Amino acid sequence: VNPMGEWEGLRPTLRASLLTTASDNVKFVDGVALGEVSNVYIPQEAGELPHERLTLGMVLAGQRGVRTLDTAPRPYDFFDLKGMVEAFWPAVGVRELVFTPADDPFFQPGRAASVTVAGTHLGVLGEVHPRVTAAFGLSGRVLLAELDLEPIILAVAAHHGTLRSLPPISRFAPTENDFAVVVDENTPAGEVAQVLSQALGRLVQRVQLFDVYRGEQVPAGKKSLAFAVTLQAPDRALAEDEITKMRDRAAAALQKRLKASLRQ
Repeated sequence: VNPMGEWEGLRPTLRASLLTTASDNVKFVDGVALGEVSNVYIPQEAGELPHERLTLGMVLAGQRGVRTLDTAPRPYDFFDLKGMVEAFWPAVGVRELVFTPADDPFFQPGRAASVTVAGTHLGVLGEVHPRVTAAFGLSGRVLLAELDLEPIILAVAAHHGTLRSLPPISRFAPTENDFAVVVDENTPAGEVAQVLSQALGRLVQRVQLFDVYRGEQVPAGKKSLAFAVTLQAPDRALAEDEITKMRDRAAAALQKRLKASLRQ
């Protein structure tokens, strides 16, 4: 009734304003990477005030980086945005992010992910559908994330006034191991990485997808996901037989939980 600025309504989402801002800026630069932290207002039953949720919005459009001697600019893609989300959350003490396929008409089919932590839904990220980007005067790939900050605030508040213990730094060199996992075509890579991490246990430092293969060497309807797994013990160098046992344990867990197998 009496808006304090140019907005005449309470936003239930940051998506439209993020795309509008990206469209205004990409006219003058090759690429934009923008974010906003603001309240959104979720409608409730008739006669009730809307529910306020502090929300983080991020949008990427255009070219990533500048031309240098060794690299050339390229369009932003899904993994640029996913990497930003993965880097941000651990910095505020929240770990165990899980990404699963999301079905949202705002995004391209097959190019969106739901984000959860400890079973709590945080939001969604993905590549915006071309029909949506065209409506905002944008072209090419546009990536957007909208994530609820309320669970993050609660998690950080729970640590207020307490010291976090940092993991010990081992003086023994880590080992890099490749795991090529054959799974059904519709199995998300994040689910495979989670099974690997849980099966290998506390010695896992990092599980990173680096290749996806479909072809003659895997059966029809299957794909091979290759992960680089870093293993390190705090008190010893890992022996070959210990790594072999861990690999066997991972193979058993993959077969039991995902009907997957390790390629030799």
